Amino acid sequence: MNLRETMNTNQTTNVSLAENFTEVPSNVSSFPESDGNDSVYLSRAFLKTVFGSISLTGVVGNLLVILVIVRVKLLRTHTNFYILNQSCVDLLGSILLAGLYCSPSITHEGNLMGVALCKIWSSTYLLWACFNASTLNLVFLTFERYMGVVHPVLHYNKFTVTKVKVMIAMVWTLPFAWLSYWAAVNTVIDGGCYPLWPNESAQKAIGVMAFLVSYLIPLFVMTFTYLKIFLVLRRQTKIHHTDEEGTGSQSNNQSRIQKDIIRERAKRNVVKTLVIIFVTYVICWSPNQIEYFRFNMGASVDLTSVWFKITVIMAFCNVCVNPVIYSLKYQEFRDGLKKLFCKSSQQVQHLNIGVQEPVDLPAGPSRDTGI
Repeated sequence: MNLRETMNTNQTTNVSLAENFTEVPSNVSSFPESDGNDSVYLSRAFLKTVFGSISLTGVVGNLLVILVIVRVKLLRTHTNFYILNQSCVDLLGSILLAGLYCSPSITHEGNLMGVALCKIWSSTYLLWACFNASTLNLVFLTFERYMGVVHPVLHYNKFTVTKVKVMIAMVWTLPFAWLSYWAAVNTVIDGGCYPLWPNESAQKAIGVMAFLVSYLIPLFVMTFTYLKIFLVLRRQTKIHHTDEEGTGSQSNNQSRIQKDIIRERAKRNVVKTLVIIFVTYVICWSPNQIEYFRFNMGASVDLTSVWFKITVIMAFCNVCVNPVIYSLKYQEFRDGLKKLFCKSSQQVQHLNIGVQEPVDLPAGPSRDTGI
């Protein structure tokens, strides 16, 4: 979890860490106010405009990705199913972002409805569960490409559509179950929604676990995986170059090698796109995750500073940046856009030399080519 704030550092120690970085209790759409002596603080109106722009971009971009993958049959590969799920998660995150930070203020009653609204909505439980789901899906997407590149035979034999469905179901369940602790500790106090920690040790323990589960472990796993993929692709490229030099003018071998080279380029294009997505994730989330971890450990972190607000904006940008990356770097997606929106009947040749054969989710036992 991340982007959380204290309700007041001078208040009771039981109410110590508000995971909602916004001003509480009555307004879930703004940062804590400064003391008015520092003009560099960002205004609430500016922040709402920024968050609204990020949300709108995320909704439009992710809807476009979903539309292209669903409508263009040749894009229905295992890898693209994860990309489709990534866009669904980011789409939900974009909608929740607008609802939480661009909506009117909320004052909570002490009744059952008010407490439920606090725990599920105003605590930002749904939003952060969605962000964690996005991270988990990115890990699964990386793992799928790792198996396809490093262990292609095992990928072909074992990576069935059923397994893809199970992993996607895990994306939509595990993060919401893991972050249920945050909904549990939030409660209504004087009309506001605050986290009520049992003690400082519990707060620090959860802070460490959140940093590890939501950021550090996924970061290490994806870094190791992409390094391994890079080494394998580099070795395969050398092998293809050696084969090409040894074939001379033999037309059949030359034709086969050219096809292999085309497939290798398509495979590398997918991996390069995913690496860019991973690097973007690291850039967007690292500053805020590190700041929030320091804050949980008792370090002096000014949650009203311009720097902290910039880390918040950077983190939120991650819900809308992936469609831009697909459009600029992912050749199959760009071809899918042309096929879907161009009125001419001209065939898009790249779709026929993609990394994987199309699969159909309802088919059950279907597999891709394992590449």
